[in-house]
Amino acid sequence: MTTILYDPKKKTLYSDSQCTVGNIVSSLNSPKIISLEIDGLGTCLFAYSGDIRQLPVLTAWLSGKRDRPPEFSKDATEDEDQYQAFALDRSGTLYNIEYPFPEFYPSPTQNNLYSLGSGGDIVLAAMAANPDPIKAMDVAKQLDIYSGGQTWMGRFVSGEPTIEKVS
Repeated sequence: MTTILYDPKKKTLYSDSQCTVGNIVSSLNSPKIISLEIDGLGTCLFAYSGDIRQLPVLTAWLSGKRDRPPEFSKDATEDEDQYQAFALDRSGTLYNIEYPFPEFYPSPTQNNLYSLGSGGDIVLAAMAANPDPIKAMDVAKQLDIYSGGQTWMGRFVSGEPTIEKVS
């Protein structure tokens, strides 16, 4: 899975960059925050956690290039086909996108820290102990076997999406 953190004070998303397939680390350099044109919202920062096979279909649906959201196989196990994602628009509104809901909706936690992925609880606990998002991401990457690699940060700077490696 992954670790994604939303810091509402900074209106910033953070993610790790480890990609795993089953229990095998396939990459330590897979940025999980992208800039995406979402139908009805415009340019957003998009952060994804979950089954990577769903990502192309999900982004096509969100950008209006597909009529329906991803479909899930009937024989999938509970962990397969699942995903969670955030979309952060220019105004700083955070949207949740998650399986099995075929819609995205504004997060009810606009003023609170929010996280996704297998390292989500760890990064929130680390933020409670020390409210430094980069250090909190480092803690999650150390303790969650499905998170690792570099930390990436996505935010809007002068209205433009900016994604950069921060550790």
